Amino acid sequence: MQLSNIMVLSTASLGLMFSSQLVLAKAGAINLKMNTFKEVVVKDKQNKPKVKLEKIDSAVPGDNILYLVEYKNVSKQTVDAGAAINNPVPKNTLYVPNSAYCDDCTITFSINGKAYAPIKALRVTSANGKKRPATHKDIKYVRWTLNNPITPKASGALGYKVQIKQHVAAAVSTKAVK
Repeated sequence: MQLSNIMVLSTASLGLMFSSQLVLAKAGAINLKMNTFKEVVVKDKQNKPKVKLEKIDSAVPGDNILYLVEYKNVSKQTVDAGAAINNPVPKNTLYVPNSAYCDDCTITFSINGKAYAPIKALRVTSANGKKRPATHKDIKYVRWTLNNPITPKASGALGYKVQIKQHVAAAVSTKAVK
């Protein structure tokens, strides 16, 4: 038997004070774990720059932050394809273009949290009332829709990057909200 009654759950996350939202079949079927990492440039043995990921407690303007969401079916039943995980782009950050990833998902974006589509299909109304194509700077939410059923004990990972906006005066906390 597959689970198919859709409901929305929220889980606490570790990242710039937001939570992942999972749309799935039954409460408790999917477990989400959020991790945040900061991209740090270090020199390798040949003295060439290399990007390293480090766990973080704070970030400053210009830092790139990676959000990694690990999911696992903790139920004894298969969850239908179509389960979706939504993450907001935190306040004072910008979505990093082409950074959203998932092995077997359809990735869409939203400028308002209501309508989701590929970035190229999104339109924004400018201050002068004219519509223009959305850019990464307009993205407020990222959605991953899983393309295949999730069998019991199956797991996967997805993620995306944001950059702390330059105008942010103080460091931004990435500690979990209690």
